[in-house]
Amino acid sequence: MKEEKIKVLALLPMELPKEIELDNTLEAMQKFVGGLIECITLSDTGSAVTLVCNDEGKLLGLPLNRPLWDGADVLAGPGFLAGCDNEGNLTSLPQSAMDFYKEKCMKLTGLARNTYYKYKRQIRAELIAEQDLPKGASIFYEPPKSF
Repeated sequence: MKEEKIKVLALLPMELPKEIELDNTLEAMQKFVGGLIECITLSDTGSAVTLVCNDEGKLLGLPLNRPLWDGADVLAGPGFLAGCDNEGNLTSLPQSAMDFYKEKCMKLTGLARNTYYKYKRQIRAELIAEQDLPKGASIFYEPPKSF
């Protein structure tokens, strides 16, 4: 039976993970991530855990959130972790998985900040080169807000 509300672990850019309750509807999930959703199965805990994020987060230039898969990729924009049943429906995240990922994400928050500033420096350098400005020129760049 599909749950009306699910308890998930919210992953917002530059914030610590937090437990929230979310309506278990496509519309609520799309509103949370700010667009089309992508569901990615994670297997770190041995139980069915799904990362729900914006399918076009990087293409839209959403703020970097946190590294994934030991830094092999990065989550852009807001996302959340939920459980999954045998039929592929999203469910509340089991408390054991909630605790595991909360701890893991807290450790990665510092790394995410470093990734954000590295990305910001890279974009700044590209803008300076693109506009043919002298080396060391000052230019402001702020990535778009997710909400």
